[in-house]
Amino acid sequence: YLSFSDGILTTAALPFLSYTKGTLKDGSGNFMNNVTTAACTDSARPVILSAVAYDNLRNAAGVDNDDTVVITFSEPTNAPTIDATNIDDIIVLSSGHFWVDGSSGIGSAEWNTNKDRLTITLSTAVTAPGIALGDIITPDGVSISDGQPNFNKAVSSRQVTGSFDIPGA
Repeated sequence: YLSFSDGILTTAALPFLSYTKGTLKDGSGNFMNNVTTAACTDSARPVILSAVAYDNLRNAAGVDNDDTVVITFSEPTNAPTIDATNIDDIIVLSSGHFWVDGSSGIGSAEWNTNKDRLTITLSTAVTAPGIALGDIITPDGVSISDGQPNFNKAVSSRQVTGSFDIPGA
């Protein structure tokens, strides 16, 4: 078998392999022929690279109305619509925690133009959502994928880092 590690390719890349005859032999001692090939399909799933909480303009201790969590994926996704009705099912939080506030709402959930970064703005109507630093977020394994033609589903988990608190507090 051939293996390589380049440390540069993203999960969206199609690796290219080139081999020159002279070092690999089969069981009978015959050299393998020259090979130059590119992978024909992307079979790598999008993975979550980071999930970072930010305390934005309203500086209050804990989660407040404009705090955000930015989830960055390793490649563009199909960017499904995420809103208050489905967020807790699509991006599952650990420990029974939840994204929605006491009135079952969120501020917003918006994908960037490249569709590889989701910014969730939290809401605190009635009560704050149950999300906490250290929670593990895991996509549902169905809704978020790398899109056509492969539909490799995102299933990786990542711990929420950053801060919901006043900077320097």
